[in-house]
Amino acid sequence: PAPPFPPPPGAVCGLLLGGGCGSYALANFSSEAQALREGADVTHAGPCGTCSTLADLAAYIDHFDMTSPVRKCGALEAVLGWSEGLKCLADLGLTPACAETWLYNARNTREGC
Repeated sequence: PAPPFPPPPGAVCGLLLGGGCGSYALANFSSEAQALREGADVTHAGPCGTCSTLADLAAYIDHFDMTSPVRKCGALEAVLGWSEGLKCLADLGLTPACAETWLYNARNTREGC
């Protein structure tokens, strides 16, 4: 089920390592303390979302400030179409779901600001 919106104050996204190589799960916790008690490593404040995967978090490490790259990808989408914008974001290392989230955000910013 989707986490409550707005998330409760103090909610975090946590990483639970599985038994197999590279196996993991993301889970929502009401607090950092709860996540730690349940053996999770906190990845970020707020509930897990479309950009909470380890691949997406690695992309954020590689591109600490996503503003310029996402603007570039948003401009490509405006001129060349949705698929080119998604490809541009995927080239930054984002998963398809996260890239789509960023592209919708870029489009909304372009149309509404």
